[in-house]
Amino acid sequence: MRISFLLGLFFLNSSIGFSQIDFFQGTWNEVVAEARKQGKPIVVDAYTTWCGPCKWMDKNTFQNLNVGAFVNEKFVAYKMDMEKGEGIDFAKRNKVEAYPTILFFGEKGEPLHRNVGALDTTQFVSLCKDALDPSKQLGTLKKRFESGDHSPEFVIKYLKALDQGMSSDRAAFDVYWNSLTADQKLSEDAFGIMMGYTERFSNKDNEQVKFFLTHRNDYKKSLNGSLYQYALNSLFSASVNNAVKMANDADAKKELEAVKAMLPEKANETDAYYNWIMAYKQNDTIAIEKAKVDYLKVTTDHQRLNSAAWGIYENSNSKKELKQGLNYINRSIDVLPEYNNLDTKAAILFKMKKYDEALTFADKAIHEGEKIEGMDITSSLDLKKQIIAKLAK
Repeated sequence: MRISFLLGLFFLNSSIGFSQIDFFQGTWNEVVAEARKQGKPIVVDAYTTWCGPCKWMDKNTFQNLNVGAFVNEKFVAYKMDMEKGEGIDFAKRNKVEAYPTILFFGEKGEPLHRNVGALDTTQFVSLCKDALDPSKQLGTLKKRFESGDHSPEFVIKYLKALDQGMSSDRAAFDVYWNSLTADQKLSEDAFGIMMGYTERFSNKDNEQVKFFLTHRNDYKKSLNGSLYQYALNSLFSASVNNAVKMANDADAKKELEAVKAMLPEKANETDAYYNWIMAYKQNDTIAIEKAKVDYLKVTTDHQRLNSAAWGIYENSNSKKELKQGLNYINRSIDVLPEYNNLDTKAAILFKMKKYDEALTFADKAIHEGEKIEGMDITSSLDLKKQIIAKLAK
């Protein structure tokens, strides 16, 4: 009886960590053949091995018994690594550019619906139900718009479905944008839709980008800080990169002056960022490092400052360099405190043996991380345990 009990315990424990969804094993053509045989649509988890949100879904969503039961009954499920084997061509063919992307196909392999981003159990089942409902499928919505349904309610529904799958339809956006009042264009919902139709604010000559610049102070008040900074930094980076592509120095200088006039809050860092990109273009290792340091002295890009600080945390034990990392992360937090930079500050303070301060910022990071759906804060929780252990000594 003891042997039977131990074997049962082994099999119980060994099943933990495996998906409750019966993912089909085989090629894409074999998946389609199986779908035809069963008369079911196909759901595809398009992932990469390095994708954190993909791993989160594997651990939290796909292991759920109710999710497994629902998906196994309604779909032929399939997982495909977008960077290996036939996944590479599959990604190109289906325009998979972010992960995880969940794709739905009819039993003959025709596209039905899609979504980009990690989903919890409730959201994933809801998405699957939408994919089964012809009135909500992206393909059906597209046909309905092209047939002439341009009512505001429907167009918004269609655009949001496109955005969820990181797809676009310029004609639909134009109908939507032209129907809005100036105040409506300032809303966070309108801004979110607008982002996808400005190539993430990468073209300063775009009509919507010009509207953003004209109403920047209003947007700064109406948007959360992260969205506003994202638009600002994206526009700045794209514009300076455009100067790098200029045929001669005179044209580049003219373009940089235009960037400074367009984004006065970024004027002090424009030349430094340009020099950094040029150093990379010329593949000059010494110049790259010097230009990077010069740029980090003046930039207000909170994400780049966070990245630089994290790099120091990971690669250095030098008190001088850790102090520099702390400088970077303090400036990042001054621009916009959020989960990532608060977590980085906690980690640097821990490495500097400033445990009381480290605990304060670990708690702040965890608090911010818990607000973000799907955010993996395991590393912050582990860091907090380490800090508490040090304080207890």
